[in-house]
Parts: sequence; C-alpha cells; structure tokens
Amino acid sequence: MQIDKTHTHVGMIRKNLRLLRWLAKSIQIKFLKGDKEKWINRDLKSTQAYWENRNDPNNKFLYDNLQKFQFNSLCEIGSNCGNKLYQMAKEFSQIKFTGIEINKVAVEFGKTRFRELGINNVQLFQGEASNLGRFADESFDVVFSWATLIYVPPDEIDIVLTEMIRIARKALILIEMHDGSLTNKKKIRGVLVPPGNWKRNYNLILQEKGIDSSLIHIEDVPQKVWNPGGGFAKIITIAPPDSKTLLNQITLNSTH
Repeated sequence: MQIDKTHTHVGMIRKNLRLLRWLAKSIQIKFLKGDKEKWINRDLKSTQAYWENRNDPNNKFLYDNLQKFQFNSLCEIGSNCGNKLYQMAKEFSQIKFTGIEINKVAVEFGKTRFRELGINNVQLFQGEASNLGRFADESFDVVFSWATLIYVPPDEIDIVLTEMIRIARKALILIEMHDGSLTNKKKIRGVLVPPGNWKRNYNLILQEKGIDSSLIHIEDVPQKVWNPGGGFAKIITIAPPDSKTLLNQITLNSTH
C-alpha cells in the first residue's frame, strides 16, 4: 500500500513539473513574439505621461553623449511621442529630428504637440524597427535608441540592428541592457529577465556584423539615469573614425 502511495506522489510531481515546463514555455513564446500588441495598443493616457516627462533632467545624459558628434540629422528608434527629441529640437532648429514609433496614437499625439508649439524640425513616423525601408542608406548622421531594444526578441534583433546600422552615417548609440558575460551563440541575442526585458551581448552581435571591436565603446549608465528591471544598463556607442561611415566600415571589415 505504501508503494502505491509513493508511486502516486511521484506521478503527481511529474505531472506538476510538466505543467510548470509548459507554462514556462508559453511565457517564453509570448515574449519571443515580441509582445508587440502591448505597444501597438497603448492608450493616450500613457502617451500623455511620456509627453509630460519631456523635460526630464535625466535626458541630459543622452544629450551629453550625442554632443560628442557633429550632426545635422538624428533618428530615434522607439520615439513614442518625441518626448526625448523635444528639448533638442527646440534648441537646435537647424537640425532635422526624426522619430520611429510603433504606436499610432503616440505618433499622432506628438505631431499635434510639435505643430502647436511651432516646432517644425521634427518628423514622427509610425513603423517598426525591423522595417525601416522608407529610409535610404545613411539617411541620418546619428541613430539611437533608449530602452527600445529591451523589448525586441532574439529572433528579430539581427534585422533591427542591421536596419539601424544601414540608415546611420556617423554613429549608432544604444542605451540598452548589455551583458558582456553572455558568450553562448544563442544567448548573446537575448536572455529574458524580469519583468520581461531582453539583455544581450551587443559587443559580440555587432562584431558578427563586421564592426571592429575597436569601434564599439560600452559604458555604464548611472542608476539614477536609468535602472531597468534586470539591471545591466549600458550605453553602447558605435562610431568609425572621422570621414568614414558605418556602412563603409562594415564593408571594409567583411573583406578581411
């Protein structure tokens, strides 16, 4: 009789483990699909909150890093309503600013706000980071993202980075979650950490794309500026020497 009870308990444990594995796989699949619906369908209230934050003093960290480059055009991937572009566009009317955002509500809200304020050097487009075909190669001097690629799943990160590199002329700046200890071929493209962010090894991914390691600079982002769930906040700057472009650098390296 005791043996039967033991077998029953073992069977229940195995059944529960199978259920847990199934649940874990279901959650993983959800994030592998990118959870795009969440961002596509975000409502006006969340967009308004981003706009109200347009004068966030922590944006100075971004501006200080952008000012290392002389640029006449800049593109943000994952721009929401353009809240991070606002201060720069207001101060530098001669520079062309562009934002790409998946949420139509955010794009239309931002367009309206900039128009009302008489700021005419910002263009916002609805679109996905994996499809920037509306822009020609080297369309912008600088391309950047801040806390956007943490939502891009591993099976899309290559095309997203390829597109960002393609449209950038002088520099690519990523303020994202980078973990240099990830060296496994699969894991370098993304490890999911709570509450649902992807950290990855951008250094190795970019080198695979033909970018020399000497052109990739990675530094910590102060926690007071940005402290994402899962940690590992870094600023990754990819910039070739003066007079060379990112695409040119990739072409040169791929021939070696």
